[in-house]
Amino acid sequence: MEDGVAKGVTLRGGEHVDADYVISAADGHTTLFGMLEGKYLSKPYQKAYESYPLFPSSIMVALGLKGDYSGYPHESSPYFKEPIILFDGSSHNRFNLNVYHYDPTLAPKGKTLITVMFNTWEGEKWQQLATDNPKQYEEEKSKLTKEVLARLEKIIGPLEDKVEMVDVSTPHSVIRYTGNWQGSFEGFAPTKATLSKSLPKTLPGLKHFAMIGQWTTPGGGLPTAAKDGLDIAKKLCKEHGKPFTSKLS
Repeated sequence: MEDGVAKGVTLRGGEHVDADYVISAADGHTTLFGMLEGKYLSKPYQKAYESYPLFPSSIMVALGLKGDYSGYPHESSPYFKEPIILFDGSSHNRFNLNVYHYDPTLAPKGKTLITVMFNTWEGEKWQQLATDNPKQYEEEKSKLTKEVLARLEKIIGPLEDKVEMVDVSTPHSVIRYTGNWQGSFEGFAPTKATLSKSLPKTLPGLKHFAMIGQWTTPGGGLPTAAKDGLDIAKKLCKEHGKPFTSKLS
């Protein structure tokens, strides 16, 4: 920034990329408190990050199975009398089960990708474990995989010798790959209070800069993020006296 105007982006390696206008679709907390160091924090954003509830983080077990599972529903939420107790202390009698037999891009012919997902508000515990005790972190992921396989066998039958791939994502993984604050998968949660509030796309004291994406609109989601991109394009065209046109192909 120079004299209250955004001039570009400095990359981690030190390279500077000049820009006429800077638009951040990154994690909102990282943008405001990290890259901008809290210097341009407006009251609406200060209140949001102090009091707005978040969507939870997630834990996902992805399994590559040998076999055709096209006879099963592609999405379900099975109930189990005996809950799965996660490392973070949360208890789950259900999980979200997705069988991707309908998508040939996710697995070779004759094989199927299946995912199981849990939500958790205890993401900090996974983050701490991965940092302080990486060995136990891996052990917890293996333990969870065994628990999930035991439940799945009650639904789709024996899985011995059918599991060809396992990948486990935790809140630590979400933060590591996306940078999302507290591992939340969709920003500020929609409530009666938050949905009636509008967070600004621009910041006081900083020109030629805008924030877009799920952290600027409680409820988040891809449609919201896509509309933000459209809106900021329209805004820039208007400011520069250019007609806005779009094409869908």
